[in-house]
Amino acid sequence: MSQYRVGTVSVTNNSNVVTGVCTRWLTEALPGQYFTLSGSTIAFKIATIVSDTQLTLTANYTGSNLTGADYRDWE
Repeated sequence: MSQYRVGTVSVTNNSNVVTGVCTRWLTEALPGQYFTLSGSTIAFKIATIVSDTQLTLTANYTGSNLTGADYRDWE
């Protein structure tokens, strides 16, 4: 199981958009993989990779708004 953790992310409560800083999601992530914030046990499935710095989830993020958060995604 490979994991990708480069850069940081911002997420907003009740939104499925994840914005990255210094991320390379076009080459390092795929729809169907899972995404979670470090320190959280909730995994969200990736719906689309929009760009190297933006992806969408299949469900809305329901936690607190975060900026500069660590994360991981994996197959």
